[in-house]
Amino acid sequence: MALFCLALSGFVTEAYAQAVKGTADLTEGYVQSWNLALQRSLPLQFVFEVAYVGNQAVKLQTYRDINASRTLGSGAAGQPLFQLFRRTTAVSGYQPTNSHYHSLQAKFDRRLAPNFLLTTSYTYSRQIDIDFYQQINLSLNRARGGSDRTHVFVQSYIYEFPFGKGQRWVRSGPGSWILGGWQFTGIFTSMTGLPLNITGGGVLNTPGSSNRPNISGKPEIFGRVGPGQKWLDVSKFSDPGIGVLGNTGRNILTGPGFVNLDFSVFRRFTITERFRLELRGESFNLSNTPHFGNPNMGFGSASFGEISGADNDFTDPASRRQIQLGLKLTF
Repeated sequence: MALFCLALSGFVTEAYAQAVKGTADLTEGYVQSWNLALQRSLPLQFVFEVAYVGNQAVKLQTYRDINASRTLGSGAAGQPLFQLFRRTTAVSGYQPTNSHYHSLQAKFDRRLAPNFLLTTSYTYSRQIDIDFYQQINLSLNRARGGSDRTHVFVQSYIYEFPFGKGQRWVRSGPGSWILGGWQFTGIFTSMTGLPLNITGGGVLNTPGSSNRPNISGKPEIFGRVGPGQKWLDVSKFSDPGIGVLGNTGRNILTGPGFVNLDFSVFRRFTITERFRLELRGESFNLSNTPHFGNPNMGFGSASFGEISGADNDFTDPASRRQIQLGLKLTF
């Protein structure tokens, strides 16, 4: 009997040691970065640039429950610390993981010469990382990162009227006073949405792991917004059953995109050689376009697939169109 107990104790201790190995051997992570760019000057002060930009984070300190069961359907009996101390709650630990980022970046710029500046940028990218939402098939934890946006387009410009003192045309007289000193600026942003984190599904009876539903085919995007309105076709999802891992991958779908325009108008007045006045009109989210958040992707919820609000809460004035006027005196 004493020999049997000793053998059992050794087995449990080894299981616990394997569970905490990632935490016990914790080391500082680091980032490797690389890029290759080609730039070409074009007529009329334009410049075109295309680049590959990438990085890899090595040995990231990624959270993992070291008291999670590694056996599907084992219940508490599969938890290393339950075997040792009858502990069933999660225990925070960390395991080194890697993440990757790869992107194609293009820019089309025009220098401010003489009255017009233009910056156009486009990024096509992919971010991959690991999130331990389940402990059975660890390869399923590797997928698109939660902050991954595939396409990002930004267009900004500054344009100053070529009229008035020191400009090309109408340098004096009433025309100079009316047309001179005007400047227009804007920033237009358009980007694809963030990944949809789909959760829920059949009971696994595997502490430390969460499940996802089954998926059949690619869900159609309806684009509807509001209570009772499905943003996507939720009929493609189904319950995998008790003790069965669903086949829906992590972050396989993408939420609503983001479109925004900020626009400003400035007018400068020269009162004397010493005193100058500037009238500023600025608008944020000029088109008052809602920036919708992701739909509820909790399978089994009554609002599954519904968007209940905008990103950062569109009822917040900071998320809606703002117009402000300002007057600045310099001397």
